[in-house]
Amino acid sequence: MTNLLRKDVSKTLSVVARNVVITGNIHTDGILQLDGQLIGDFHGQSLTIGESGSIKGNVQVNNLQNNGYIEGSVWAKQANFSGCSKINGDVNYCELNIENGCLINGSYQNITAEKISEKLALNKNSIKSAVPLSSKPATIKEPSKLTGT
Repeated sequence: MTNLLRKDVSKTLSVVARNVVITGNIHTDGILQLDGQLIGDFHGQSLTIGESGSIKGNVQVNNLQNNGYIEGSVWAKQANFSGCSKINGDVNYCELNIENGCLINGSYQNITAEKISEKLALNKNSIKSAVPLSSKPATIKEPSKLTGT
């Protein structure tokens, strides 16, 4: 019965809004729409970086749609770079689509899907071997208001 109620995580969309900055790594089997900033690595199934989105870290993903800025290396089975995207780092890909106007400051190399799958699997295994997260739900507290002196 619980299997019928369980959602498929790989189809779950998460959104990071343009006014949000995340410091730390993100690992997901779902889909991420990044309109804000990530200062850290992204490892996951599918990533779309909006025009206001940016990553300062490495990206390891099956499907990448970049409309923003990446500073770091990219490993992607399928990578699409729009004309307004900028990449400052090396790009390793199986399939690549670059629109006119895209800026890449780094090298790009076509590699096999198996190599990318190995890279993704290595990171996924290291996540499983990490210290388990607390089962206690996170609490959100209202930040204290700053007062001028």
